[in-house]
Amino acid sequence: MTKLGNILTLSLLLLFVISNFAAFPYLDFVIGCLTLLVILVCLPYCTKLNKIIGGVMISISIFIIIINQYTLSEMSIAISKNLPLMSLIVLVPILSIPIILGDYQKNIMDLAVKFAKKPQQIYFFISASFFFLAPIINLGSIFIIHSMVKEMKLPTSLLGRVYMRGFIPASTWAPYFASVLLIVNYYNIQIHEYLHFGLFLGIIQLVISNLLFSLRESKTVSWHTEKGKEFINLRKPYELLIVITLLTVSIGLLEFFSSLNIILMVTFTVIIFSILWSAYLKRKKDFLLESKKFLLQIFPNKANEIVLFLTAGFFGSIASGTTVGNNLNILWVSMADYSILLMIFFTIAFVSLFSFLGIHQIVMISIILASVSNEAIGINNIIMALTLLSSWAVGSTISSVSPPNIVISNLLRVSIFDLVLKWNLLYAIIVACVHSLVIYWIYLII
Repeated sequence: MTKLGNILTLSLLLLFVISNFAAFPYLDFVIGCLTLLVILVCLPYCTKLNKIIGGVMISISIFIIIINQYTLSEMSIAISKNLPLMSLIVLVPILSIPIILGDYQKNIMDLAVKFAKKPQQIYFFISASFFFLAPIINLGSIFIIHSMVKEMKLPTSLLGRVYMRGFIPASTWAPYFASVLLIVNYYNIQIHEYLHFGLFLGIIQLVISNLLFSLRESKTVSWHTEKGKEFINLRKPYELLIVITLLTVSIGLLEFFSSLNIILMVTFTVIIFSILWSAYLKRKKDFLLESKKFLLQIFPNKANEIVLFLTAGFFGSIASGTTVGNNLNILWVSMADYSILLMIFFTIAFVSLFSFLGIHQIVMISIILASVSNEAIGINNIIMALTLLSSWAVGSTISSVSPPNIVISNLLRVSIFDLVLKWNLLYAIIVACVHSLVIYWIYLII
């Protein structure tokens, strides 16, 4: 079944790419049917909660389709709504291969041991490492950084805080994150128009994280430090920084010269960079071998993400035409008429509450995207994008089902509720409040 799942997933992605360059009769219908088939094949391999959420969203969507007598064409378009994101979450992690082949993580770890002598210093170093690594290798950054620091025997209370708070800021600004591209693509915002605003939110999260730890949490943390190496080779860290910069700049420049779907453009750019980077490292054969392994493990490793993103897009698209979608729009308009600041905070709190209750933020954000009209609210796309991406970040921080929380909980062997409630809830509340004020300030000046 796993081999069939990989074949179906890669075939679907190939057809989706073809559809962006050429039109063929019934191609949308074939893509729609294949998307539904991929969802059904993935469902048995999802966690119990994601099976329920995915199954419920599909069932409700099909019920609405039957009641409202949607055409097959409309159904095909709706079910493939988030297909571009599937290409992103499936293929972009290939960028982690040259990072591992180049042993970049070892040099970064040497820097940490040499220069970080106090809890505040190591906390800052790890969070800064996430700030650079997470945007390009997503969840892979958690595994890589954990492999770097586990020999230091740091307290789990420190790691549980810094892993989550270091990783999450990338979800508000990184052009390679599904959260950013979902929302930016929906509102037809160019990356270069959004990037500096999103990066500002990400930096604010980094500052809040370090201040909270330094002023309040570091007093309870201590450990024995090891003696670092006398000589540190800085070439690898500099190379990594250059690659990240070139990749981001390349994506921004390509927007001016290409009419290609932004998500596909990012995916293609990441793949090309991975190949060129491996060639620079003189590890082309190793890259090909690792890429083959990577592609053969897409299914079932990505089953949860595939089901959540595809079913959420389907459900959001279908629900937007119902009275539920209309009522949501009325609620947001009423809130905005009373206070834009209140509307911003309410949106963040609304998504975060459902995330805390176990409903992935992609579900609620997809519904808001499809139902709420920015024009009726009276704000531009940038402000709404910032609000929803802040919602994503805060919601993911306190969600018991978010992939980063699950990964961190398993790596550190701690309760996910300790991770969420004991270590990161206060941070999430502060970020929600500060982000609301900052987004409102941006609303006033642009």
